[in-house]
Amino acid sequence: MTGVGSMEAISSSECADKGLDELDEQLKQFRQKRDELKGMLEVERTSTNMLAVVGQTQRNSHNDDNNDNEYKQQLIEQIVCIPKRSEGEELLRSYRLTGKTIFSVPNNEIGLRFETFFGGRYHESYYIILRLNRGIDQLEIVKHTIPHFIPIADIQREHLNTNIDTFISIIDNNLQAFVARREQLSQLENVNGAGRDNNSE
Repeated sequence: MTGVGSMEAISSSECADKGLDELDEQLKQFRQKRDELKGMLEVERTSTNMLAVVGQTQRNSHNDDNNDNEYKQQLIEQIVCIPKRSEGEELLRSYRLTGKTIFSVPNNEIGLRFETFFGGRYHESYYIILRLNRGIDQLEIVKHTIPHFIPIADIQREHLNTNIDTFISIIDNNLQAFVARREQLSQLENVNGAGRDNNSE
């Protein structure tokens, strides 16, 4: 009896392993395809940008030799700028993946966005809006959505105007720790709730 049960367990385990291997292989293929498509899209964007630059520069130029040289110079400068703009956009996407981004807000204010994640999933975002107080030449927090139990006033006083990287890191670490604990507690409650339901039956 135990031999049959263990054989069934082994074969279902082997099937699960095969299924996982197949899924891993499919995932690799999908990632390769995604990377190929990203490359093709980038080439398409660059060539479209170049065509737009050439068209715009041609419309703005006349046919004499002096303007022709000026046209060529403008064309070269604008084409050289295309990869730089793409690099900037890519850098911004990379920063967003790390969970921290800086963006401009009207009225000469700066926004900080903190993305929280746990267990391979993104959760809510938190924001801090900063403004330069010109009277004392220091940054100050205008608004924020940081939870009240994170001592943001103390962190601001100690780090905002001495080392903004440290300020951002401390806030981010506190937010990530909060979300991780909250999600772990939620998982624990789900497990305990399921255990109680099974025991009551």
